[in-house]
Amino acid sequence: MDSLKKRYFIKLAKSSIDALINVSLLLFVPRVLGPVAYGNFNFIRNSFQSIIALSDLNLASAHINHAARKDNSHLATNVYFSYTLLVGLAILLFVSFTIVTGLNRYVFPGQSAGYLFMGTLLAYLMYLFTALMGLSDSKGTTYGFELRSIVVSVVLFVVLLSLFLAGVLSLTTFFVQRIVLYIFLLGFGGWYLHKKMHFRPQLINPKQHEARIIIREFFAFSNPLIVLSVLGIAFGLFDRWFLQIIYGSASQGFFSLAFSLSAIAGLFLTPMTPLLMQSVAKADESGDLHGIRSAFEKVKFLYLIGAFLSIFFMFHTGEIIALIGGDDYNGARLTVLIMFLYPIHVVYGQFCGGVLIALRKTSLYRNIALVSSVVGVIITYILLAPRSFLIPGVELNSIGLALKLVLIQFFSVTIQLYFVCRIVKEKISCYLLSQLIIPLPILLVGVAEWLFREQAALSFQGALENGLSLAVSMTIWALVIGGVIWRFPGLAGLDKPGLQNTVYHLFPALRSKLQ
Repeated sequence: MDSLKKRYFIKLAKSSIDALINVSLLLFVPRVLGPVAYGNFNFIRNSFQSIIALSDLNLASAHINHAARKDNSHLATNVYFSYTLLVGLAILLFVSFTIVTGLNRYVFPGQSAGYLFMGTLLAYLMYLFTALMGLSDSKGTTYGFELRSIVVSVVLFVVLLSLFLAGVLSLTTFFVQRIVLYIFLLGFGGWYLHKKMHFRPQLINPKQHEARIIIREFFAFSNPLIVLSVLGIAFGLFDRWFLQIIYGSASQGFFSLAFSLSAIAGLFLTPMTPLLMQSVAKADESGDLHGIRSAFEKVKFLYLIGAFLSIFFMFHTGEIIALIGGDDYNGARLTVLIMFLYPIHVVYGQFCGGVLIALRKTSLYRNIALVSSVVGVIITYILLAPRSFLIPGVELNSIGLALKLVLIQFFSVTIQLYFVCRIVKEKISCYLLSQLIIPLPILLVGVAEWLFREQAALSFQGALENGLSLAVSMTIWALVIGGVIWRFPGLAGLDKPGLQNTVYHLFPALRSKLQ
């Protein structure tokens, strides 16, 4: 098993490279496809990801939790991957049925049958790869698995960039490139797991006694989450579908761009959640409350990263849109600005949810999420519905959907945090206060830069100028905030000796200069 430090390092490296690749994609994909095609791609992919997540019934979490707790989990892995095959067949039948009956015009408004099948395949391959990655994390084979994923992702990005430079990038070729990417990720990832842990999934006989025990365990774990899956994901589907059917693909494109930009911060943070869940599950299995607290304490530093990226992007929204989307996306400016608030609480949402699941508090997790989902769909209707409806809404278009996501996330995460703090016997006031204090120096840097720009009347035109401006600003912001954290490490939940050791280890030449 790889060491925790080694796994954190490769996860951070993979997250950083994924972030760079996704930022690079945003530099040309939205502009080449345009708001309509870009909106169609995201609507199709996200719809099928939600449908597959609904079909999974949260058995993925049950499988990861079991695999993290048990050294020998081959049978459980066979049970879960047999179930993923059923999910694939069910989704294929569902799509075929909607197309044959003509229901696709209402379920997937404005989308062609060919793209629906490609979206189905892409979402299913992504689902399988996530399952493999979860298995790798639960068994501590993260390093080699992620290293191969990095190589494949970089190579396939070069292929996509070549398509763009050759002038043949379109919605069709973009779908094909994404599908090929996940085929290779699955191939190399599966081969590595076979070599390291003899991963070779086989169909199980559901009548076999041992298999039935595992199936009952999985459903006992996920049973409280099944209702959440059905309602929560259905409500999530409603958001995108409601936006699509009322405002069309262009508005879907605006929101998709905003969501993609806001997700950049999450790319650095999301891969850490499975590692936290494994640490918490192991500590809970041995009754180690201190180990659970220690794992949860890491949230403050990751919250700092999320807050830094969110606030930086908020102060540079205009430059980012000009650099990425061009004039076609000017209507998305306020949507993007609001969505940049979203990543600030992503880390708390992922960690609190991960802790509740790892501690097997699935009923509590379900109840919080259900309340949030019901409130969320009401807010979606109020903010998006046209004023001409029988029950009139505010008619805020994509801006309303962005605002809804930010409000609901803050509401649900705060409730989760309250219960997690009760479970691990920590004061919630400490974490709430840190959520207010940590962003303050970052906001001050942003305001100072904004005042300087206004005073100097600085204005940037063109991709090169905007790109250089963002790079210089990001460097200055990082240096200033880095200096603040070095002086006050407790602000980010760090201690001075630990921070010094980490910096000296990464930059040995600084030891003699700083000591």
